[in-house]
Amino acid sequence: MSVGIEETSSPKPRKRPGAKAPVRPAADKVKVSIVLSADVDFKLSVASAALRLDRSALVNQILAESPTMRRFVVQDRAKPAGEAAEAVSA
Repeated sequence: MSVGIEETSSPKPRKRPGAKAPVRPAADKVKVSIVLSADVDFKLSVASAALRLDRSALVNQILAESPTMRRFVVQDRAKPAGEAAEAVSA
């Protein structure tokens, strides 16, 4: 007439498989960290608020228009054979 402990205890819940990471297209944005002086940080915050842009968009715009950044060009010269043939025939 005794009831065993094994019969009354509830079984462990099964573990759920982990969620798969969403498949994302190639990122055109990269998260970076930079160190700014307090004065520059304040000016960046004020300028971004005045232009109604987030700080990242404003920094991206400033750097894209910078003469220093325009000085350098990155180009992938290894084109697939199909693209090279099209360029010659055009």
